[in-house]
Amino acid sequence: MMDELSGFLADPLVSSLLGTHPNAVCHPRFAAPAEWESWWNWANDTDTPKWMSLLRHVHPPNASPPTSPIPPQLLSILESARRLPLPRTPIPIPPPSTLPNVLPTNSPHIPSGFYGMSPKKAHEVSRMVAYISHLLSSSPALSEVKHVVDVGSGQGYISRALRDTLNLHVLALDFNQAQTSGANKWDAKVHKKSLKQDHPSHSQGSLTHKTIHITPHTLKQSIHEWISSSSPNQHTPVLLIALHACGSLTPNILRTFIDHHHEPLDSRGGWTATAAVIVGCCYNLMAESDFPLSKSLHSSPQNPSLSLYSTTSPSSHSTTPSLVLTESHLNLATQTPSLWLSSPSHKHAAELAMRKVVWRALLGRWPGIGLVEGRKGDKDAEEKGEDRGPEPKARLGKLNDAAYTTWPTFLSIASSKMGFDPSSNTDQDQENENERRAMEARLEVLYTIRCLLGPVCESLILLDRERWVREELGERRMNVNLVNLFDQASGSARNVAIVITPRPSPSSST
Repeated sequence: MMDELSGFLADPLVSSLLGTHPNAVCHPRFAAPAEWESWWNWANDTDTPKWMSLLRHVHPPNASPPTSPIPPQLLSILESARRLPLPRTPIPIPPPSTLPNVLPTNSPHIPSGFYGMSPKKAHEVSRMVAYISHLLSSSPALSEVKHVVDVGSGQGYISRALRDTLNLHVLALDFNQAQTSGANKWDAKVHKKSLKQDHPSHSQGSLTHKTIHITPHTLKQSIHEWISSSSPNQHTPVLLIALHACGSLTPNILRTFIDHHHEPLDSRGGWTATAAVIVGCCYNLMAESDFPLSKSLHSSPQNPSLSLYSTTSPSSHSTTPSLVLTESHLNLATQTPSLWLSSPSHKHAAELAMRKVVWRALLGRWPGIGLVEGRKGDKDAEEKGEDRGPEPKARLGKLNDAAYTTWPTFLSIASSKMGFDPSSNTDQDQENENERRAMEARLEVLYTIRCLLGPVCESLILLDRERWVREELGERRMNVNLVNLFDQASGSARNVAIVITPRPSPSSST
C-alpha cells in the first residue's frame, strides 16, 4: 500500500500539481508545464465550473461517479485519488448507555467534565472517552490501567472528562503555560457549576496539570516523577493519549512509547507504557526528521524524503522519480474534499475557501506583486481548510469574508491595503476581464486537483507512522492500528488515532 502511494505521489505530473501553488501560476515568469497542456486548455472555460466535475468524479453524490468529459490524463489521477486514500468512516463505539460512567453530551445531566466545550470538541471528547472506556473494559491486559497521561492537553477537556467519567488519574502536560493556566481556570469553573447544579463530582480520580517543553526525555521524566509521588511502591501501567498532538509532538509521543519498551523492566522508573491512543494534527509543523519513519518506506524505490525549505521539485527525467514531500504536501494533507458537497453549509465554506486562494493568486497579474517563499505555521488556516502558500511581497493579511463577495469588492480592498493601482492592469476592459475569468477557472481546477490529492498525502504519513511503530516494537506482543475515532462531518477533520494495545496472552484466549 505505501509503495503504491509513494509511487503515485512521485509521478511527475502529480508532483508538478502538488508543487505548484496557485499564487505561482499568476507570476509573470510562470509557464505551464508541458504535461499540463491537455487539462490546462480544457479548464479554460468560464461557462461551466470544471472544478465541480472533478470533485463529483472523486466524491459523487450518488453511488457511482458521473460520466463527464474530463481529459484522460486527469481521469487517471482522479481514479487514484478516489481509490488510494485510507477510508475515514468512524468506527462504531459501544453506546454510552452500556458504559455506566459515560453520558452523551446532549444529556440534561452532562458530566461536569463536558462543560464549556464546542459541539466539535464535545464530539471528540465524548467519542474518545467512550473508546478509551471500551478499550480498558474489553481487554484483560488493560483492566488494571488507572493512570493516563494526556500529552498536549491544552485546556484539559479530555483530561477532566477522563477523571470525572472514568475515575482515572490523569497527568495533563502542555508546553504552553497559558494553556495550563486556562485549564486550571476551567477546572474551577466546572467545579463551581457542578455545585450550583447540585451535581457535585464524586470522581475517585485525580487531575494534575504541568507545563513542560515536551520531548521524549522530558515526557518520560515527568511521568516518572508523577508516578513516584502517587504510587511509589508498585509498578504502574500507564495509558498515553493525545487529542490532536501538533506537528512533531505525535512522532515524539510514539518515540517515547518505543524507547520505553526498549528499556529493561527494572529501568522503567516504576511504570510501563501499556497502551496509547494518539490523534495527530498540524502536519505543517512537522520536522524533516519526522518523515519517513519506517524502514519499509525508507527502502522504497522512490527514496522518500521531507524537504521543508526547498523551492524546487524533484526532477522528472530520472528513471524512477523520487518522492520529496514539501510544505505544500503537508498543508494539503489536511484537506477534506469529501465533505465539500455534504451539506449546503459545507459547500458554501468550500467555495469561499477556494475563492480566497484563487483571488489572492490573481493579484499576481499586477506589476510589482511578486512572491515570497517561506514556511508557514498557520494552524488557523489549516483548520479552515485554507492552503495559503507563498504570499505576495506586499502582505495582504487576513480579510473579512465579506471582502470576497465580488471580485471588484475584493480588488478594491486588496489594492488599498497593498498599495497598488488596480487600473495599472486594465481589468475593466472586457477582453482583459475575459482573460481574468479564464485564469480564475484554471486556478479553480488546479486548486481542486491539489485538494483531492491531499488525502493521499495524509494516508502515506499515517501508514508510515503505523508501520514504523510496528517495526520498532517487533515481537513485543503489541497491536498497532489506525482507528477512525471521529466523524469528519462534525468538523473533526483529523479523525485517525494511532492505537497501540497489548496482544492477549495465549492463556487468556483459551
